Formats: sequence, structure tokens, C-alpha cells
Amino acid sequence: MEKQRKLQLKLILKLLGKVLTVLALPFFGYGFSVATSQMVKAAAPNNNRLISFGIGFVLFLIVWVIFRRALQVVCTFEHELTHLVFGLLFLKRPHAFVVTLREGGHVKLSGSNFLIFLAPYFFPTISYFLIPIAFFVPRESMPVYLSILGASVAFHLV
Repeated sequence: MEKQRKLQLKLILKLLGKVLTVLALPFFGYGFSVATSQMVKAAAPNNNRLISFGIGFVLFLIVWVIFRRALQVVCTFEHELTHLVFGLLFLKRPHAFVVTLREGGHVKLSGSNFLIFLAPYFFPTISYFLIPIAFFVPRESMPVYLSILGASVAFHLV
């Protein structure tokens, strides 16, 4: 009887997690679109913020061309981390997180869905982890921060 009750509670929590995640997605999308539109509005050629972002973006592309093979394991790690983050958002229990130098990587979760499967292709994990840091960056260090953010966006796109 206790086992059945735990199973019911687990199913209720899973359903609640899925519902909350689906309800939160429009807010994430709205926030991302507002941030993007503000960036586009501020995209005047003499805008220092955009220039800093662009410098970071271009510098990462140059680093990527030179060190592509060495950075591949970092890309694999970030890719698998994104699967893991979305799996946790959907209350899937992680069983394995493997990243290797030569054979790629994989994440084993207690279940999956299309968002977990596709997450690395639409969610720039590193950029999202960097965004909250902006609140703590001193104004005079903002160009460096924006360069790092630009590099993280380039990293996601390669």
C-alpha cells in the first residue's frame, strides 16, 4: 500500500513539474525576445555594448578555427549538460553523465521527451548561466562581460 502511495505521489509531482515547465516556457520565450529586441534596438554602429559583444563573438570564432579539435570535448560537455539540465527540469533522474575525448558523450535519464532531446539545439546553456552574472558586474567591466557573453553565443552556434 505504501509503495502504491509513493508511486501516486511521484506521478503527481512529475505531472506538476511538467505543467509548471510548460507554463514557464512562454515567460522564458518572452524574456528572451525582450532581451533580443533591446539588443537589436541598441544595435547602432557606435554602440559600445554591441561592439563588445561582437568582439567576443568574432574572437571566439577565431579561437574555434584554431583550436577546434581541443574545444570539441568542451562542446560535447555543454551539449550533454543541456540534456541533463532539461532532464532535471522535467524531473528525470540522471543515471549517467559521460563525456570522452574521442567517443563523444551521453546522458542516461530515467525518461525523455522531445524537449530534452532537442534542448542542446535551441538552448544556449552557457549564455543562460552567464546572464544573471550581469547584475553583479561593475559598470566599468561591462565591456569584458559582454565580450564573454558574445563568445558564449558564438560557442552555442558552432
